[in-house]
Amino acid sequence: MKNVIIIFVVFLWISDLVAQNSDIVFSTRVSYLPSSVCRYEYYIQKGHKVKHKYDKEANNCWDMKFNKGRKIDSISLITISDFISDMNSKDTFKIHLSERIKDSLTDRILINSRYFKNDSLSLIFSNFESEYYKPDSSMFGLFPRFEGIQIDGSWLSTTFVHNKDTLLSVHKSYSGYPRILDCKEWLILYFIYRKYMLFQDIQITPYLSEEHYLYLLRLYLKTMKN
Repeated sequence: MKNVIIIFVVFLWISDLVAQNSDIVFSTRVSYLPSSVCRYEYYIQKGHKVKHKYDKEANNCWDMKFNKGRKIDSISLITISDFISDMNSKDTFKIHLSERIKDSLTDRILINSRYFKNDSLSLIFSNFESEYYKPDSSMFGLFPRFEGIQIDGSWLSTTFVHNKDTLLSVHKSYSGYPRILDCKEWLILYFIYRKYMLFQDIQITPYLSEEHYLYLLRLYLKTMKN
């Protein structure tokens, strides 16, 4: 029993040491192309301390110094880091759909889908990507599907870095829908934003709107209907 207690104490000490050595930055910037002006907001965690900063009009968002901010106690970036790492390890997301979301989707496509069961939709990203980008058949032959990037002057960039390891990176235009190649990362950011309510000052709701979320779900159901 004594040995068990010693092992447990050592485990807690190691866990606390790892936490103290953690250096995590969760940052978002909104750039207004072609201008260099932007808005940015970030959370930084060193050890157990988390700081937050927002700048509504910065002249240089490409060389931000994450060394200032106001201390906050309401969040732990380590928890978010664990969530991202867990999501990154999965090729399939099982998403529970609320009644409101189900009502917003096409009933026939949803009910007849073999990926929808017990109010949950299984998103298989590798299958989705390969099926979506499969060449289309036409009278002119086979043409691979192309998905471009719309740049309309307003651009969102979000990154989550833990000990210099980039766990999440999302880049998106203001009005453009999430691309299939980036949909997993976009969904992870969407879930984090809805769960932890971060980046409220910079107001990124238009980038992570329910409209874009529904677009991805509809496109997935339509693409994977066969």
